Amino acid sequence: MNVKKLLENELLKKAALLLAEQRLQLMENPGDDLGFAQAVGMTQMAYELLNNYALKSLYEYYCQKLDQPLPKPGETVLYYDPIDDHQPKQARVIESRDSTTLDRPKLVKCECDDQVLEIQDRHIYLLLYWDERS
Repeated sequence: MNVKKLLENELLKKAALLLAEQRLQLMENPGDDLGFAQAVGMTQMAYELLNNYALKSLYEYYCQKLDQPLPKPGETVLYYDPIDDHQPKQARVIESRDSTTLDRPKLVKCECDDQVLEIQDRHIYLLLYWDERS
């Protein structure tokens, strides 16, 4: 399935990212039985409510993205504008700050339609698409 097209579906994006974040937490804390049970329940419910193939495609995409660095300054990304029904627009990355600590959130600043957008933390994954080859 075309991930770029699937990213236009807000509900699908949120569900897939939440499941991928849960997976990452479980990998960091493998003995967490309660976290495992919650992740299994959330996964079952998500697959009952949403399109299986689309959810699986986006889930795999987010699992991969969460392990990769953020886009670098100068790279072109797609910005899924929530004001414009999540239609993709090209944006240029101005600044990118990856962080693994809670005191400094992840941040990507982009220029899109003559505006500078500051996107933080999980919104980076919900609103931006970038290809590691770009």
